[in-house]
Amino acid sequence: MTDPIALVAGATGPLGRRIVDHLSELGLRVAALSRSGDHPPGAQWSTACDITDAAAVDTALTDLEARLGAVDVLVNAAHPRAPGATAVADLGADELAAQLAAVAGHLTLCRRVLPGMRAAGSGRIVYLAGALIARPIAGHAAYGTAKAAATTLTRYLAVEEGRYGITANIVAPGRVVDPDDPVDTDPGWVAAAEALTARMSLPDFPTPGDVAATVGTLVTNPAVTGQTIWVTGGEPIT
Repeated sequence: MTDPIALVAGATGPLGRRIVDHLSELGLRVAALSRSGDHPPGAQWSTACDITDAAAVDTALTDLEARLGAVDVLVNAAHPRAPGATAVADLGADELAAQLAAVAGHLTLCRRVLPGMRAAGSGRIVYLAGALIARPIAGHAAYGTAKAAATTLTRYLAVEEGRYGITANIVAPGRVVDPDDPVDTDPGWVAAAEALTARMSLPDFPTPGDVAATVGTLVTNPAVTGQTIWVTGGEPIT
């Protein structure tokens, strides 16, 4: 029996790279999608792909299936970076549309892999959201709204696809800090970090490895679906 194939979208970002590594360590054959097309060390296959381009997604998945086989696990960590803080009163339709395009991209990925998962009688879908879906911070409405929409889409997948043995879950990190990165001394970030630390029950922010381990748990557990797992250092999310 061959090892399952995991497709990671957004595979070259700080979280995506660690997820690729962790899934590879778990014994999965990992395929990587990213805008850059860079090849993460733990991946067996990679290509450049903008998930908001449905034709490009289909081309990429057709090539992947020809080389490795059907996708057993989809982890979507792809999302455009928010351009900066913008209050709702100043939010333009174009800026909101750019964020919401990632929701359509998530739909495209899921629709593309679902037939193979249904045929196999099993599958895992994990969406990387964030604490902003439920804990608003002023200026980030477009990003939070898009992440919340894709989260809801994923929960609907859990309801609709469970009968085929497919699980769909959400991992929602708060602030994530890589201990190997330089300390951010920007006064705004320092103030935000202090405010978040005061809300947390644990002494340190989660790391990319912590997020990847949570993804790995959901990928390997067939009994959990429709759940949002908060990786926030114990920060209460309501």
